[in-house]
Amino acid sequence: MRPIRESDAEGLRAAFYRLSDESRYQRFMAPVKELTPEMLERATRLDPSREVALVITHGADAGEIIAGGARFAGDPDHDCCEFAVTLVDDWQGLGLGRRLMRKLMRVA
Repeated sequence: MRPIRESDAEGLRAAFYRLSDESRYQRFMAPVKELTPEMLERATRLDPSREVALVITHGADAGEIIAGGARFAGDPDHDCCEFAVTLVDDWQGLGLGRRLMRKLMRVA
């Protein structure tokens, strides 16, 4: 588990294409078929004063894959935030979502 990096855009794209249609819908609450360059930039370039994004990876160096991620974005007044946790289908049911959520709450 680590913070997301700007260099993770292609890894995020690859993880997105490993999600089932149902998992994509649950993440975006819409039938999203692809990530636009703008969506990838928004996902990897955060406002550190109110956003945090974490990824869970497997492997190392050129063989590293993103298995899932979690993020929150606080409102400008810091009164509340939105969050999301997503795991590639093959990595679901292993307790990783719980670990991501706990870390996200501690950071928030």
